[in-house]
Amino acid sequence: MNFKLALLSRSTIVTSLLLLPNLLLPSAASALSVSNELANEQVSSSVKEIHQLIPAFEAKYKISRGKKDLGTGQRKLKYLDNHSAEFSYDTDMKWFILSDKRQELSKVKLEQQRVIPLEYSFQRSGTGPNKYYHWLFAQDQGVVKNQLKNEQLTLDYSQAIQDPLSYHLQQRVNLLTQPTSTEFSYTTFSGKGNIKERSYQFDLEETITLPYGEIKAVRYKREVKRKRKVTYVWFAPELDYMLVKIQQIKNKDEEFKAELIEFTQ
Repeated sequence: MNFKLALLSRSTIVTSLLLLPNLLLPSAASALSVSNELANEQVSSSVKEIHQLIPAFEAKYKISRGKKDLGTGQRKLKYLDNHSAEFSYDTDMKWFILSDKRQELSKVKLEQQRVIPLEYSFQRSGTGPNKYYHWLFAQDQGVVKNQLKNEQLTLDYSQAIQDPLSYHLQQRVNLLTQPTSTEFSYTTFSGKGNIKERSYQFDLEETITLPYGEIKAVRYKREVKRKRKVTYVWFAPELDYMLVKIQQIKNKDEEFKAELIEFTQ
Protein backbone atom coordinates (compact mmCIF):
# COMPACT_ATOMS: atom_id res chain seq x y z
CA MET A 1 0.00 0.00 0.00
CA ASN A 2 1.58 2.32 -1.24
CA PHE A 3 1.52 6.46 0.58
CA LYS A 4 5.30 22.56 1.70
CA LEU A 5 5.49 25.74 2.76
CA ALA A 6 7.58 28.40 4.10
CA LEU A 7 8.61 30.75 1.34
CA LEU A 8 11.32 33.21 2.34
CA SER A 9 11.45 36.18 -0.01
CA ARG A 10 13.92 39.02 0.25
CA SER A 11 12.40 41.15 -2.51
CA THR A 12 10.61 43.44 -0.02
CA ILE A 13 13.80 43.96 1.96
CA VAL A 14 15.84 44.77 -1.16
CA THR A 15 13.22 47.20 -2.49
CA SER A 16 13.08 49.00 0.85
CA LEU A 17 16.86 49.35 0.97
CA LEU A 18 16.93 50.98 -2.47
CA LEU A 19 14.42 53.61 -1.32
CA LEU A 20 16.20 54.50 1.91
CA PRO A 21 18.15 57.81 2.05
CA ASN A 22 21.89 57.76 2.60
CA LEU A 23 21.62 58.60 6.30
CA LEU A 24 19.85 55.26 6.89
CA LEU A 25 22.39 53.12 5.04
CA PRO A 26 24.01 51.82 8.27
CA SER A 27 20.58 50.43 9.31
CA ALA A 28 20.15 48.97 5.85
CA ALA A 29 23.47 47.21 6.16
CA SER A 30 22.35 45.76 9.48
CA ALA A 31 19.11 44.52 7.97
CA LEU A 32 20.99 42.96 5.08
CA SER A 33 23.35 41.29 7.54
CA VAL A 34 20.42 39.73 9.38
CA SER A 35 18.97 38.54 6.07
CA ASN A 36 22.30 36.95 5.15
CA GLU A 37 22.47 35.22 8.53
CA LEU A 38 19.04 33.69 7.93
CA ALA A 39 20.12 32.54 4.49
CA ASN A 40 23.28 30.99 5.94
CA GLU A 41 21.19 29.12 8.50
CA GLN A 42 19.08 27.69 5.70
CA VAL A 43 22.18 26.58 3.78
CA SER A 44 23.57 25.00 6.95
CA SER A 45 20.33 23.06 7.40
CA SER A 46 20.26 21.97 3.78
CA VAL A 47 23.66 20.23 4.02
CA LYS A 48 22.74 18.08 7.02
CA GLU A 49 22.80 14.35 6.49
CA ILE A 50 19.60 12.33 6.58
CA HIS A 51 19.99 10.99 10.11
CA GLN A 52 20.34 14.60 11.31
CA LEU A 53 17.27 15.74 9.39
CA ILE A 54 15.00 12.81 10.22
CA PRO A 55 15.38 11.00 13.56
CA ALA A 56 14.40 7.34 13.80
CA PHE A 57 10.64 7.11 14.32
CA GLU A 58 7.53 4.98 14.62
CA ALA A 59 4.15 6.12 13.30
CA LYS A 60 0.78 4.41 13.56
CA TYR A 61 -2.14 5.08 11.20
CA LYS A 62 -5.86 4.41 11.13
CA ILE A 63 -6.94 2.98 7.78
CA SER A 64 -10.51 3.46 6.59
CA ARG A 65 -12.77 3.65 3.58
CA GLY A 66 -15.57 6.16 3.88
CA LYS A 67 -16.94 5.68 7.40
CA LYS A 68 -15.77 2.08 7.65
CA ASP A 69 -12.64 1.31 9.69
CA LEU A 70 -10.47 -1.22 7.90
CA GLY A 71 -7.50 -1.60 10.24
CA THR A 72 -4.15 -0.03 11.06
CA GLY A 73 -0.79 0.66 9.48
CA GLN A 74 2.64 1.29 10.96
CA ARG A 75 5.75 2.96 9.57
CA LYS A 76 9.19 2.64 11.13
CA LEU A 77 12.60 4.11 10.39
CA LYS A 78 15.58 2.45 12.03
CA TYR A 79 19.19 3.52 11.51
CA LEU A 80 21.95 0.92 11.26
CA ASP A 81 25.65 1.34 11.99
CA ASN A 82 27.03 1.34 8.45
CA HIS A 83 25.41 4.54 7.06
CA SER A 84 22.30 2.59 6.18
CA ALA A 85 18.75 2.27 7.45
CA GLU A 86 15.66 0.07 7.43
CA PHE A 87 12.37 1.69 6.45
CA SER A 88 9.22 -0.40 6.81
CA TYR A 89 5.46 -0.14 6.37
CA ASP A 90 3.08 -2.82 7.63
CA THR A 91 -0.72 -2.91 7.37
CA ASP A 92 -3.36 -5.21 8.81
CA MET A 93 -6.90 -4.78 7.45
CA LYS A 94 -10.25 -6.55 7.51
CA TRP A 95 -13.44 -5.98 5.53
CA PHE A 96 -16.31 -8.24 6.61
CA ILE A 97 -14.92 -11.74 5.95
CA LEU A 98 -12.03 -10.43 3.84
CA SER A 99 -8.55 -9.89 5.25
CA ASP A 100 -5.37 -8.30 3.95
CA LYS A 101 -1.99 -8.15 5.67
CA ARG A 102 1.03 -6.53 4.04
CA GLN A 103 4.66 -6.07 5.02
CA GLU A 104 7.09 -3.86 3.12
CA LEU A 105 10.74 -3.43 3.98
CA SER A 106 13.32 -1.23 2.27
CA LYS A 107 16.98 -1.36 3.23
CA VAL A 108 18.74 1.77 2.04
CA LYS A 109 22.16 3.37 1.95
CA LEU A 110 22.42 7.01 3.00
CA GLU A 111 24.81 9.33 1.20
CA GLN A 112 24.47 12.90 2.44
CA GLN A 113 20.89 13.64 1.33
CA ARG A 114 20.42 10.75 -1.08
CA VAL A 115 18.43 7.63 -0.31
CA ILE A 116 19.86 4.70 -2.27
CA PRO A 117 17.90 1.43 -2.22
CA LEU A 118 19.84 -1.73 -1.43
CA GLU A 119 17.10 -4.30 -0.88
CA TYR A 120 13.32 -4.34 -1.14
CA SER A 121 10.81 -6.96 -0.04
CA PHE A 122 7.02 -7.07 -0.11
CA GLN A 123 4.73 -9.72 1.28
CA ARG A 124 0.94 -9.86 1.08
CA SER A 125 -1.27 -12.51 2.68
CA GLY A 126 -4.98 -12.92 3.37
CA THR A 127 -8.07 -13.37 1.22
CA GLY A 128 -7.13 -14.04 -2.39
CA PRO A 129 -3.71 -14.87 -3.81
CA ASN A 130 -0.63 -14.24 -1.70
CA LYS A 131 2.19 -12.15 -3.14
CA TYR A 132 5.90 -11.94 -2.36
CA TYR A 133 8.66 -9.90 -3.99
CA HIS A 134 12.32 -9.71 -3.01
CA TRP A 135 14.86 -7.64 -4.94
CA LEU A 136 18.53 -6.77 -4.39
CA PHE A 137 19.87 -3.60 -6.01
CA ALA A 138 23.43 -4.12 -7.27
CA GLN A 139 24.34 -0.63 -8.42
CA ASP A 140 28.01 -1.51 -8.98
CA GLN A 141 26.91 -4.16 -11.49
CA GLY A 142 24.12 -2.10 -13.06
CA VAL A 143 21.51 -4.76 -12.30
CA VAL A 144 18.70 -5.61 -9.89
CA LYS A 145 18.45 -9.21 -8.74
CA ASN A 146 15.23 -11.16 -8.23
CA GLN A 147 15.95 -13.29 -5.15
CA LEU A 148 12.93 -15.55 -5.72
CA LYS A 149 13.51 -16.45 -9.36
CA ASN A 150 17.31 -16.30 -9.33
CA GLU A 151 17.38 -13.90 -12.25
CA GLN A 152 18.46 -10.31 -12.81
CA LEU A 153 17.47 -7.28 -14.85
CA THR A 154 19.63 -4.47 -16.21
CA LEU A 155 18.88 -1.18 -14.48
CA ASP A 156 19.95 2.37 -15.34
CA TYR A 157 21.00 3.75 -11.96
CA SER A 158 21.80 7.17 -13.45
CA GLN A 159 18.06 7.89 -13.07
CA ALA A 160 18.39 7.92 -9.25
CA ILE A 161 16.24 4.81 -8.94
CA GLN A 162 14.04 4.33 -5.85
CA ASP A 163 12.01 1.34 -4.73
CA PRO A 164 8.25 1.52 -3.96
CA LEU A 165 8.94 2.44 -0.32
CA SER A 166 12.30 4.23 -0.29
CA TYR A 167 10.99 7.10 -2.41
CA HIS A 168 8.71 8.09 0.50
CA LEU A 169 11.82 8.65 2.63
CA GLN A 170 13.54 10.58 -0.18
CA GLN A 171 10.38 12.67 -0.57
CA ARG A 172 10.54 13.70 3.08
CA VAL A 173 14.21 14.64 2.74
CA ASN A 174 13.34 16.76 -0.30
CA LEU A 175 10.54 18.54 1.55
CA LEU A 176 12.90 19.39 4.40
CA THR A 177 15.68 20.66 2.16
CA GLN A 178 13.57 22.20 -0.64
CA PRO A 179 10.42 23.47 1.13
CA THR A 180 9.61 25.98 -1.62
CA SER A 181 9.52 23.40 -4.43
CA THR A 182 6.08 22.75 -5.87
CA GLU A 183 6.77 19.46 -7.62
CA PHE A 184 8.77 16.31 -6.93
CA SER A 185 9.29 13.37 -9.30
CA TYR A 186 10.72 9.92 -8.62
CA THR A 187 11.76 7.05 -10.85
CA THR A 188 10.79 3.87 -9.02
CA PHE A 189 11.41 0.18 -9.63
CA SER A 190 8.19 -1.66 -8.78
CA GLY A 191 7.93 -4.99 -7.04
CA LYS A 192 6.76 -6.52 -10.33
CA GLY A 193 9.96 -5.41 -12.06
CA ASN A 194 8.67 -2.36 -13.93
CA ILE A 195 9.83 1.25 -13.95
CA LYS A 196 7.29 3.83 -12.81
CA GLU A 197 7.48 7.62 -12.81
CA ARG A 198 5.75 9.16 -9.80
CA SER A 199 5.18 12.93 -9.75
CA TYR A 200 3.62 14.96 -6.95
CA GLN A 201 2.42 18.56 -7.30
CA PHE A 202 1.76 20.98 -4.45
CA ASP A 203 -1.98 21.37 -4.03
CA LEU A 204 -2.76 23.45 -0.93
CA GLU A 205 -1.97 24.21 2.70
CA GLU A 206 -4.57 23.58 5.38
CA THR A 207 -5.24 22.62 8.98
CA ILE A 208 -6.63 19.10 9.29
CA THR A 209 -8.09 17.10 12.15
CA LEU A 210 -6.68 13.61 12.64
CA PRO A 211 -6.92 10.97 15.37
CA TYR A 212 -3.48 12.36 16.32
CA GLY A 213 -5.00 15.84 16.75
CA GLU A 214 -5.32 19.09 14.82
CA ILE A 215 -2.27 19.95 12.75
CA LYS A 216 -1.17 22.22 9.91
CA ALA A 217 -0.22 20.36 6.76
CA VAL A 218 0.76 20.81 3.14
CA ARG A 219 -1.04 18.66 0.59
CA TYR A 220 0.45 17.19 -2.57
CA LYS A 221 -1.41 15.53 -5.40
CA ARG A 222 -0.54 12.67 -7.74
CA GLU A 223 -2.90 11.98 -10.61
CA VAL A 224 -2.93 9.01 -12.99
CA LYS A 225 -5.48 10.08 -15.60
CA ARG A 226 -5.56 6.83 -17.59
CA LYS A 227 -6.64 5.01 -14.42
CA ARG A 228 -8.86 7.87 -13.21
CA LYS A 229 -6.96 7.70 -9.95
CA VAL A 230 -5.90 10.58 -7.68
CA THR A 231 -3.74 10.26 -4.58
CA TYR A 232 -3.50 13.05 -2.01
CA VAL A 233 -0.75 13.10 0.63
CA TRP A 234 -0.47 15.48 3.59
CA PHE A 235 2.82 16.34 5.31
CA ALA A 236 3.15 18.23 8.61
CA PRO A 237 5.97 20.83 8.72
CA GLU A 238 5.91 20.88 12.54
CA LEU A 239 6.70 17.14 12.50
CA ASP A 240 9.57 17.64 10.04
CA TYR A 241 7.25 16.90 7.11
CA MET A 242 6.11 13.55 8.42
CA LEU A 243 3.40 11.98 6.27
CA VAL A 244 0.26 12.38 8.38
CA LYS A 245 -2.49 11.46 5.92
CA ILE A 246 -2.96 9.78 2.56
CA GLN A 247 -6.13 9.38 0.53
CA GLN A 248 -6.64 7.50 -2.72
CA ILE A 249 -9.63 8.15 -4.98
CA LYS A 250 -10.58 6.20 -8.10
CA ASN A 251 -13.47 7.14 -10.37
CA LYS A 252 -14.39 9.78 -7.76
CA ASP A 253 -14.86 7.11 -5.08
CA GLU A 254 -12.57 6.81 -2.07
CA GLU A 255 -10.57 3.58 -2.13
CA PHE A 256 -8.88 4.10 1.20
CA LYS A 257 -7.58 6.69 3.62
CA ALA A 258 -4.80 6.48 6.24
CA GLU A 259 -4.60 9.02 9.09
CA LEU A 260 -1.93 9.44 11.77
CA ILE A 261 -2.82 8.14 15.23
CA GLU A 262 0.52 8.10 17.06
CA PHE A 263 4.01 9.40 16.34
CA THR A 264 7.18 8.85 18.38
CA GLN A 265 10.82 9.56 17.62
